[in-house]
Amino acid sequence: MRRWNPLFLVALLVVVLATVVFITPPGASAHSFPSSISLINGKIVAKNSDTHYFVLTFTCALSGTTGPLSGNWTYEVTSTSSLTGMVEPGARCSDLTATSTGGQVTLTGTGNLVGCGVPCTTNPTPPMLTLALTNIVATKTFFNAGTSSALCTSSKSQTCLDVEASGFSLPTPFNNFSSQCGSFTCDMSAGFPYATLNLSTR
Repeated sequence: MRRWNPLFLVALLVVVLATVVFITPPGASAHSFPSSISLINGKIVAKNSDTHYFVLTFTCALSGTTGPLSGNWTYEVTSTSSLTGMVEPGARCSDLTATSTGGQVTLTGTGNLVGCGVPCTTNPTPPMLTLALTNIVATKTFFNAGTSSALCTSSKSQTCLDVEASGFSLPTPFNNFSSQCGSFTCDMSAGFPYATLNLSTR
């Protein structure tokens, strides 16, 4: 019977542990964000019918816990018609966790949507964007449908995404877009709900 040299066994264990460390993807064991945040970049793709979706690419530049919100958006009205524009200068965002001990992002933002021509200008005020992210802990988060509604408020403890656009001069039912999704809970105005969020901070 062959006897193993203890030093050989120790060396083998070191090699195995090193291999596990090197092949584990970065961030696979922890997705927490920095404890102090000055810039938040994000992309949201939210859908509330088989063809009807809203895409928002945004930047929140913080000075403390508040700052300007900027971004570009695309709003698919029908399978053959879409609108594009930007978040109007002057929009604001607020991150309640920007100076906390970190690990998650809780962000709110509001601003007018401009640049889409007649649907953005015929109402007394331009369409309004409302954005809320609550307890986001992963750089990419998928939100699926549930059975009850969940608005993203500071009192919500679960991971939650709520992106809404209202005030477009468009025929019903495409006048407004609403996507309210959280962990196992979701309420979408037209069914077929899902949303994805990609987020980075520094």
